[in-house]
Amino acid sequence: MVLQERLYTVDDLREIENLPGNEDKWFELIKGVIYEVARAKPLHNAIINLVSTPLSSHVIAHDLGQVFGDGQNYFLSSTDEFIPDVSFVSKQRYPTLPDEFHDAPDLAVEVLSPSNTHDEMMYKIRSYLRYGSRLVWVVHPQRKIVDVHRLDSAGNLVTQQLDINGTLDGEDVLPGFTLAVRDIFPE
Repeated sequence: MVLQERLYTVDDLREIENLPGNEDKWFELIKGVIYEVARAKPLHNAIINLVSTPLSSHVIAHDLGQVFGDGQNYFLSSTDEFIPDVSFVSKQRYPTLPDEFHDAPDLAVEVLSPSNTHDEMMYKIRSYLRYGSRLVWVVHPQRKIVDVHRLDSAGNLVTQQLDINGTLDGEDVLPGFTLAVRDIFPE
């Protein structure tokens, strides 16, 4: 349980980030609660790399935009700032890169950590989609599956689960991009 006096804002987050001793720490703001983001374990980092490398190659080859690894902040509201493990922003939305992103990436990829709760992840997925993401991939390292989330034409959340034999598809977000799920899990 988290006890706090009030909901925090992005301004409060900046103050905490600037405190002595916090220079090398990462924080996320979720529903007005500030969480320190733990440094990733080797498996987590390997999966990030195995997703971001082919994604970057495809995006560069087709001049589609920019891919970011872990560490890129997205300000979604005054009480939400997320750091996806991998993200893509299209050149169509951002012909030039801003100093900060004040909406969600076109694609957000989250690699689950043991500390992530189901409710937290569902909130993040819905928030990404509400603030501009068209596709969210949630990677489950221990189960070797990926949940693909998007909104249907009526604005309802649609989830597709892909196992080790499935293939991720960039759909209309990343035309022509495919990646075998088995290729994002190291041996």
